[in-house]
Amino acid sequence: MGFRATFARRTPYLVWLALSSLVLLVCERYDPYVFAAAAFLGAGVSALLFLASLFAGPRSVVLAMVAALPTVAAFWLLSTFKWA
Repeated sequence: MGFRATFARRTPYLVWLALSSLVLLVCERYDPYVFAAAAFLGAGVSALLFLASLFAGPRSVVLAMVAALPTVAAFWLLSTFKWA
């Protein structure tokens, strides 16, 4: 299975959606700084997944944006924290 065929399927996006949701939920309960680090790591992975989806077609781009929603929600939640 080639690169384009792999990222044309829904599986990588759904796995990332579930994994990032789980990791961010666990880290949010643990510590705000760990949560922030996980959010930035999730943003990096989401960006790489989005770049890979550009080669697979328009449907994959939409799936990559949906898979990045937990990261977007994490950054919104981080903006509400009182850091000092």
